[in-house]
Amino acid sequence: MRPSSLLRPGNSPSWDWKSTANACSAAYSYVNAPDNPDLEFYLVTVPDGKLSPRLAALKPDDEIQIVSEAAGFFVLEEVPDCDTLWMLATGTAIGPYLSILQYGKDLERFKNIVLVHAARYAADLSYLPQMLELQKRYEGKVKVQTVVSRETVAGSLTGRVPALIESGELEAAVGLPMTAETSHVMLCGNPQMVRDTNNC
Repeated sequence: MRPSSLLRPGNSPSWDWKSTANACSAAYSYVNAPDNPDLEFYLVTVPDGKLSPRLAALKPDDEIQIVSEAAGFFVLEEVPDCDTLWMLATGTAIGPYLSILQYGKDLERFKNIVLVHAARYAADLSYLPQMLELQKRYEGKVKVQTVVSRETVAGSLTGRVPALIESGELEAAVGLPMTAETSHVMLCGNPQMVRDTNNC
């Protein structure tokens, strides 16, 4: 299956599971760029979830329906021009940002892009190698910063994203200010992180 020609990086298609017993669906964001025919998604198994345990149990050649149309407003077109675009994510929510950066279009509107991925443990920073490749690809335009909350790891900030913003540690680590005059912030991930960051 190829992504829809209408797909924009950051969109989330619906996954539909249909059976005679019960049916369910959920939206997961693409990790791959829209022009990549190999579909990639980043998700974790929720033990009592309706869909993720079924997805985790899939075997090679099993089939699942993914609708060709994807929707959502978490796309770059919704972000006004600015000097610095901050992309803040926790857990699997790094996916939409990777799709946007791999696609690489419409990024000239931003002088700097800061990609922040927060997780509980360093082992959960699954896409760090790809993030560092993107940082190298953009030759200084993209700055990568990881945050780990439950252990101390070299190269990563320790704590929660909202607290690191309030203390100024995040800005100091990347060497860029986060101000209303120069920056816009995209938030994706844990609802509590999103709420707390909005209140910073």
